[in-house]
Amino acid sequence: MNAERLRELSEFLERENTRLEIQRRLEALRNALQQLGSSPGDSDSQNAVVQSRNQFEDSIVNFVVSLTPALRASIGEIKGTPYFTEALASNVREAIDSNAMTPAVAHQRVGAIFDGRREYLDNLERANASLAALGIRTPETYDGEAEVGFLLPRGLFDNQLDNFSKELSQIDRIARTYSELVTGSVTPPTLRQISSTDPLIFVGVQIGVVIAIARSITWMLETWKKALEIKSLYGDAKALNLPEQLLKGFEDSIKKHVDESIEHHTNQLMAQYTVAEDRQNEMRTALRFGMRYLIERIERGMQVEVRYLRDGKQEGAKDGPPGGPTEEQLVQLREIAKDLSFPAVTGEPLLKLAATIADEAENNEVRPEEPIRPGDDAGPDKPQPS
Repeated sequence: MNAERLRELSEFLERENTRLEIQRRLEALRNALQQLGSSPGDSDSQNAVVQSRNQFEDSIVNFVVSLTPALRASIGEIKGTPYFTEALASNVREAIDSNAMTPAVAHQRVGAIFDGRREYLDNLERANASLAALGIRTPETYDGEAEVGFLLPRGLFDNQLDNFSKELSQIDRIARTYSELVTGSVTPPTLRQISSTDPLIFVGVQIGVVIAIARSITWMLETWKKALEIKSLYGDAKALNLPEQLLKGFEDSIKKHVDESIEHHTNQLMAQYTVAEDRQNEMRTALRFGMRYLIERIERGMQVEVRYLRDGKQEGAKDGPPGGPTEEQLVQLREIAKDLSFPAVTGEPLLKLAATIADEAENNEVRPEEPIRPGDDAGPDKPQPS
């Protein structure tokens, strides 16, 4: 995680803590338990505990309901899970329920949770202030803006700059392909941010393009979930030293399932969007290759994240361009983002890692046509730049 992303995350957590009054409500619950410990039989004190507990748990529910898997992982990376997620509500609940007959003890335990969380918030605030003092700023954002991020495990490019550049070129090509598919023209993606030990590349594209990419990713995850069931049987069979012919049957089943799914999803996309007649073959080829690229890398640990500004105008956000995202699009993206939960990498990869576009072009194997960039005068018969 780089400094910009750390500041962005710390600002988000501070803002949500204030907006949802998480710490204030935890303090109110602690105080209500203290009062109940002084007068255990008092019905007003008992009701105050119940009311404070419900309000506190509502705050946690409202915080976690829209968390994406990627955002959860980032919060865990800075050790914020015990202070912001269901884990916090669970710890408080256990402290109260296990000491129902001794409210003074419950008060002490909830007080310890409150103090620990306050120390974490203080550290978060100091870190944010220090980053600001050092000139670390969060990326410029616009109201309602969306981004798509690709996390690339280093094993994909073996720490080789040349291989890394090829992965970036393919991400660029996928973004351009979906841009042409959705809008009818190519809007080149813009690089927004690079962070993490395993590079996490955020690019900015139109929200409709982000939605289309994200929907394809959710389809890939569902496809790969079914493939993992076959892969699990393959692992069991291999552990039993079953014949190679039988093992190959498992491998062929996975590849067939993936190939058929890619073809089916390609047909769905081509039916959903209007593609110029003279671009249909090229678009089909580019979509197939892009989906195979992604699903092969998902097996090896690639993850995809989509981001958006949550609640309309936020501090630091600028007015977006006219004709920007609709509320319906933002709702769609929020719902899709919740489903982007990636499986853990298990066993040896069974899908062959396809060469990048550059490699395939060099080998004269597959040459998906480069989508025409705005301003290009190339026609269907004119070779496109590689």
